[in-house]
Amino acid sequence: MELYPEMNEKIKDILRVGGEPYLLYAAEYIDKLEKEIIDREESSIQAHSDLHYWRDKARDAAKERDLAISYLKQVVNEFGLCWGCKWLDEETDECTSPEGRLMCDTKTNNMWEWKGLEK
Repeated sequence: MELYPEMNEKIKDILRVGGEPYLLYAAEYIDKLEKEIIDREESSIQAHSDLHYWRDKARDAAKERDLAISYLKQVVNEFGLCWGCKWLDEETDECTSPEGRLMCDTKTNNMWEWKGLEK
């Protein structure tokens, strides 16, 4: 059977005119179901909107992270400093890379293994 939402109002009016408790109950139940449908549609729209918002925020954060990493690489390369990578001994501030501090580059320093970025 095909259902027509515009018929619901007419049917509810007919049920209410009947005045019998079971008819009034049916009319109220139709009202309740219509409200639930509207609430679910609004919730679905909001959830979809939230999903897009957080996906965009994650993309922005990834771009900012990548930009910060490129700036860090640029600065430390200009000054011949250690990148604070997996080879840096924080207690002594010494590079423990087998290739030495000045030879340390992106080949030996996978940026995902930098301290603080692995999480």
